[in-house]
Amino acid sequence: MEEIPNFVLSLQNNDLNPIWNEHFEFVVEDVSTQHITVKVYDSEGLQSSELIGCAQLRLDELQPGKVKDVWLKLVKDLEIQRDNKNRGQVRNTCMTCYVETVEGLKILG
Repeated sequence: MEEIPNFVLSLQNNDLNPIWNEHFEFVVEDVSTQHITVKVYDSEGLQSSELIGCAQLRLDELQPGKVKDVWLKLVKDLEIQRDNKNRGQVRNTCMTCYVETVEGLKILG
């Protein structure tokens, strides 16, 4: 299965409530098994960035032509959910369009 590509958002300096408003397009082979993974890092300048938390949004939860506005709870590890620390939330607003292509379905939004 082809993986959904990684997208790196712009750095938001000294902002506890950053807003990105960015747009991405990618090809999906199997909506029932693929997902969007969001990872939030704290950048400390010259030091390596520290992972604050991550979350996933399954693509089969999205309906073509409808806006999905969801708050995703950040966790330390998507596989091991033992961490009870509040890592915050990230708001994700998606609008999907499915377009048949030679490669498969293309999600716009």
